[in-house]
Amino acid sequence: MDDSLEILGIDHVGLHVADVQRSLAFYRDVLGFPALPRPDLGFPGAWLRVGPAQELHLLGRGPASGSPPVERHWAVEVRDVDAWRARLERAVERGVVRDGTLRGPAPRPDGARQLFVRDPDGHVLELLERPR
Repeated sequence: MDDSLEILGIDHVGLHVADVQRSLAFYRDVLGFPALPRPDLGFPGAWLRVGPAQELHLLGRGPASGSPPVERHWAVEVRDVDAWRARLERAVERGVVRDGTLRGPAPRPDGARQLFVRDPDGHVLELLERPR
């Protein structure tokens, strides 16, 4: 397979939570997942380390600061998000990926680039390219 299309691994899983602090008390304080720095994404949340290279993203809601994306998602880290976009566009042309289900790539405040796609059942997958 082309190196630019290599999947490096699961990067994170995003969970919607009703109360970020209550969820932090569980995941950080009870399970021991270390907290990670998180850029301002315009809505409340927290990032936690799960194992050597995976993260759990808690997505909270707050009236004054906006809302997270409504969809639940999981993310894989990739080397070249633009190459993945081209591959997914070819899959749209073949009818394997539904037209209108691609979003991005777009920059995240920490410099990562995100591309979102829906699988045939509507689950959201994020392809994430971290800054090198």
